[in-house]
Amino acid sequence: MPMSLGFWIYHPSDTTPLPPSGWFLRTSYLTSDTSFTSHANAGNAWIEVVGGGGAGAAASANSGGGGGGAGGYAAKFLSITPSTSYTYVIGGAGAETKITIGSTILTAAGGATATTRDGALGGIGANGDINIDGGDGVSGLNYYPKQIHPQDSALLSGGNGGSGPWGSGGRGSNSNSAPGMTGHSYGGGGGGGGWVTCIGTDTGSAGGSGSPGIIVIKEWT
Repeated sequence: MPMSLGFWIYHPSDTTPLPPSGWFLRTSYLTSDTSFTSHANAGNAWIEVVGGGGAGAAASANSGGGGGGAGGYAAKFLSITPSTSYTYVIGGAGAETKITIGSTILTAAGGATATTRDGALGGIGANGDINIDGGDGVSGLNYYPKQIHPQDSALLSGGNGGSGPWGSGGRGSNSNSAPGMTGHSYGGGGGGGGWVTCIGTDTGSAGGSGSPGIIVIKEWT
């Protein structure tokens, strides 16, 4: 039977390390600034880092833009010192998120930015008890002009941004006037731009921005 440890759910068949013993103190969500001061009674922490999502590509001739890759994820149990300042970096779109605890640098790379119709690769997590790659962006639609009759029109949608542990990436644009959507969650990749071709008209839209990263710290005594 699963056991509840506070808000932590553990199943006996799960190989994920158990949380530290002691009293749970607080959860902190870090989305800006550069330093974090631990609780006065803290001795252990479960720390999660998520890299920033990459931007989607603008549409180009005869193709929708590819979606940006999602940021990577890493998480680790660490011993911490009470009332101590720890430095960190929150990755913007496509950038690395990291925090330094003693000799450990917990890192999540940002997702790659898409530059063509091809979806971009997700970032990677490093130095955690758990390391997860961010999802890759989806490629935009394309066609070969010789397959389209002169009187035809075509809408070529952008690819969706990659998804990460915190949720989905931005949706690719299905319009030549609206850009791809920004990643919907921390670390989500941006959607690609759309392209429209018809008689005498070939226009496209921009890709969406990737979402920034985040650090989550849960402290115990």
